[in-house]
Amino acid sequence: MSGTARSEHLLRFSCRGLAILLLAFALYGCAATGPLPPRPATPQPAEMTEPAETTEPAGTTEPAEPVTAPAARPEGPAASLYLQADSALRSGDPRRAEMLIERALRIDPGQAIYWHTLGRAKYDQGAYAQAVQLFLKAESRMNAGDPLARSNRQFLEAARSRAQ
Repeated sequence: MSGTARSEHLLRFSCRGLAILLLAFALYGCAATGPLPPRPATPQPAEMTEPAETTEPAGTTEPAEPVTAPAARPEGPAASLYLQADSALRSGDPRRAEMLIERALRIDPGQAIYWHTLGRAKYDQGAYAQAVQLFLKAESRMNAGDPLARSNRQFLEAARSRAQ
């Protein structure tokens, strides 16, 4: 093998190795890390908050803030993304929750709880018209008697009234 052919062969070999290494790092970054947190033994009650005082004129009332009901924990490949999104919502970071739950929806778009959570993220960001559409989509994917249905309906009505 001549010197030029050998250097071309080494260059092609090193480029392939580098491409494989970059692909391995990309896949490692997408992988879930660690086990899921343990499931609580009993459902936790929803937090009750004091209503804020309003200075609106008499006769106009703002809808009450909906209460998030505890829902059954979803199973499947996107469950850990849902748990992270729910945690982000509870800690007051709806943009992060939106990003995480959108990833979960790309993996498993049939879960009503994922659509509801995306609706909550939009609601918390003040995008009420989008939230209405997402709550409707969640409702269309719910089974009869779903424990999430009441909370979803409350958020839907609150988002509708604020979207006007």
